[in-house]
Amino acid sequence: MKFLTSVLLFLFAIGSLPAIQAQPETKVQHDTRMEWWRDARFGMFIHWGLYAIPAGQWDGKTDYGEWIRHSAQIPLETYDQFQLQFNPVKFDADEWVKTARDAGMKYIVITSKHHDGFCMFNTTQTGFNITQTPFGRDVMKELADACRKYDLKFCFYYSIMDWHHPDYLPRRTWETERNTDSADFDRYVSYMKEELKELLTQYGEIGVLWFDGEWETTWNDNYGKEIYAFVRSIQPDIIINNRVGAGRMDMEGMTEAGAFGGDFGTPEQQIPPTGLPGTDWETCMTMNDHWGYNKANTEYKSAQEIIRMLADIASKGGNYLINVGPTDKGTFPKQALYLLPEIALTTQIISRLKRYFGDRAGVYHSRFNEQEKAEIWNRTIDHQYDVILGARSAIFAPFTNLGLIIVDEEHDSSFKQYDPAPRYNGRDAAIILGKLHDAKVLLGSATPSIESYFNARQGKYGLVELMTRYREMELPQIEVVDIKQEHREGKMKSHFSSALLAKMEMAVKNREQVILFQNRRGFSLRLECETCHWMPSCKNCDVTLVYHKKINQLRCHYCGYVARIPERCPECNGLKIRMKGFGTERVEEDLEILMPDARVARMDLDTTRSKHGLQKILGDFEARKTDILIGTQMVTKGLDFDHVSTVCILNADNMLSYPDFRSGERSYQLMAQVGGRSGRKKKRGEVIIQTWQPSNPIIQYVVNNDYQGMYLAQLNDRKQFNYPPFYRLIVIRLKHRKPDVLNQAAASLASDLKARFGKRILGPEYPMVARVMNLYIKQIMIKLERGGETTAMKEKIKEILDGFYQKKEFSGVRLIIDVDSA
Repeated sequence: MKFLTSVLLFLFAIGSLPAIQAQPETKVQHDTRMEWWRDARFGMFIHWGLYAIPAGQWDGKTDYGEWIRHSAQIPLETYDQFQLQFNPVKFDADEWVKTARDAGMKYIVITSKHHDGFCMFNTTQTGFNITQTPFGRDVMKELADACRKYDLKFCFYYSIMDWHHPDYLPRRTWETERNTDSADFDRYVSYMKEELKELLTQYGEIGVLWFDGEWETTWNDNYGKEIYAFVRSIQPDIIINNRVGAGRMDMEGMTEAGAFGGDFGTPEQQIPPTGLPGTDWETCMTMNDHWGYNKANTEYKSAQEIIRMLADIASKGGNYLINVGPTDKGTFPKQALYLLPEIALTTQIISRLKRYFGDRAGVYHSRFNEQEKAEIWNRTIDHQYDVILGARSAIFAPFTNLGLIIVDEEHDSSFKQYDPAPRYNGRDAAIILGKLHDAKVLLGSATPSIESYFNARQGKYGLVELMTRYREMELPQIEVVDIKQEHREGKMKSHFSSALLAKMEMAVKNREQVILFQNRRGFSLRLECETCHWMPSCKNCDVTLVYHKKINQLRCHYCGYVARIPERCPECNGLKIRMKGFGTERVEEDLEILMPDARVARMDLDTTRSKHGLQKILGDFEARKTDILIGTQMVTKGLDFDHVSTVCILNADNMLSYPDFRSGERSYQLMAQVGGRSGRKKKRGEVIIQTWQPSNPIIQYVVNNDYQGMYLAQLNDRKQFNYPPFYRLIVIRLKHRKPDVLNQAAASLASDLKARFGKRILGPEYPMVARVMNLYIKQIMIKLERGGETTAMKEKIKEILDGFYQKKEFSGVRLIIDVDSA
């Protein structure tokens, strides 16, 4: 009942709020003046000033805001020092205004002067202004120009209160040392008028003048009426809020009947339950708990919450003025996305980010269950995270204020999503995401992809090169071991050269750690009959089965088919079935025999299937519970361990002989990256590359740390044979259970494409694996030169594909289109 009575009294008090006019104004004239503002509904409030420097923190407390000079009782001479520090070098008026415009806002209100008395504009009335800071620029002018450029109304806030001016009264009760004998409040009002005159004549048409700080006893209604008339005598069409007058009822933002000054009311941090019928009003509200920037206060309103409030306010006939507090560097607090190629890397990186960001850093990747993903999704929407760390799927998180995207190890092929759809490259998608949010994008790599480095050299990207390692650590010493020579001399033990075994034994003896890289999992890559060369293959796919000793089965790595180990060859009935090739499981077993005292762990897809399997392996290695870590590509990607002294690439030839135009580039990247895991902190590391072809140019580039040589050689080949970065690739894969239908469909589609694109079309051909899960595959490659009529070409391809889909005889053929497929 008490609440209802209060509401009724409140509505009665504000029921009739006639505006004090500068000159007689008819209702039509008044409505005309207010029309744009009533239609606008949504504006941005910017509280910015010297208080952004302490950012809400003083003397061990972190809950201050724009009132920090008063709340923390900072002496005037101490607070004045902030003027010498104010240098918002990242301020960009265009960016601020575009942010407001893109959010649907129609006007911007910025603090020209807050209660501390510091002026954010060029004034002759006081030296306590922004032009007398290291920054020296007039932000009001830059914002006014930007608002006109992007068609937003420029408005400013002005505080009647002034804790800095010697004539302003009353003083703060704690400022006992500041004498008031010579203070003259009327003289201060004259000072106000001169500043207001500058603001109203220097920055073009002003939409709204938003007063505040009128509640102290020295200000009265007569002053309010006088200032209202003064302002409108200079700009007759300006709109002025009610805080120019006195008598406001607490934070409700309205004024007692009969003492209303201004054109609209200003409810603060609240929405009137039923609106304010017959009265113009505007709810002003903070994004978090402070008007000015407070770096500890990161609980921002979610986008959904703001939209709901805007709808509520607009439906009741009001405007919504939502406040942001920029940092002392001139930026709005924004979110960051940190992309990594492997989930394996998130464990190490998130622990480091949490040391700085605490609970404001979150992780998002595909291994979370649906409930966990939903929780992270909602927390991102609600601005509970400043930083999101994740693999490629994290680009789809619901960012609302993204300012920075970091793509670490940008060269890595794991950023490419192949199956299932959508097929995309996480790095390229991140660049598009950055454009959508107008966010900065940082691509990081010690071995950049040729496309990215080419773009940097062409000036499309900026380029920053770091030529020394952290703490000036030397690059590892690289030794190439000729496996052919080792076999000839009888020095090889299993798959380990004599040099490798000696260095591993020395490392373990010295309590150092070793990483071994073998890019194949399983025990043996295949079984083979020595008599007739029969090999067990998958019944569903055109691949040989891989032997996994732990489960004592043959397994297909494409469809998951498993088979028992045959005792005899099913073709010739022979008994001489031998293992060929080796995987990480074989390496692990052989090491346990050769170095029984060493603690060995394996990191591949088989050992990391469980939710916490990966975290445990890496945690044990970091805690030095593991001496030797064997792994596939997971161990090459950015892991940072202090005590790794030796790294070995057990078989470099697997990578070098892979039939792909990127094999040279990727072999260099893998070898250089895995080598980079050694000697990161304590002492210079060592890298051993075991190979049958030690003179291969790619290996020599790695030995000499010659990225430029590799880049130029690969670039020359790609230019000659029309590959990226000079051309874009589109691969069309056709799948069907019947090879004859597939061949007819592929030939038909290729013929249609060649008729339009000629030599740009390659194929159709069977890929290396021509059947997967009983579906036969053929592929067609389209090479499109960059800088050509790309849009027209894509439309023509779409037209040809649409025509193919209409052919009933091929209705069962599945098409997969993969742009930038490699």
